[in-house]
Amino acid sequence: MRDIQTAMRTPAPLRDPAPARPACSPQHYTRAVAHALRQDFQSAPHGVKRIMACTHASERTVKYWLSGATAPSGVHLISLAARSDAVFAAVLHLSGRSGPCHGGDITQFRSLVSNVLRDLDRMIPEPDCPIF
Repeated sequence: MRDIQTAMRTPAPLRDPAPARPACSPQHYTRAVAHALRQDFQSAPHGVKRIMACTHASERTVKYWLSGATAPSGVHLISLAARSDAVFAAVLHLSGRSGPCHGGDITQFRSLVSNVLRDLDRMIPEPDCPIF
């Protein structure tokens, strides 16, 4: 029992530091997030309102984000990254980390998987066709 209590009080070791890379400047962060937001939301109908709905930020704040005057932080950034592949990829890129798709476009990945499944469906024999 004492071992469990000791283990619970012992902090977990930190991950290895990210590979050496130049620090991300606030301007670079702001531009990258603005670009990602425009990529995912600006072409959509009511893009500003969609961003407002998922972040609960004001219209003026969202327009500042889209223009690159300011950038979301904290909870707003997490909400956006959860709903926008482009914002998620930008955050991963800026942090020097890679995700399951290595920061790639998830829609391209979905398309690839869809094509593979379609090809597999073509290979499966019809139910009334004998296999041999």
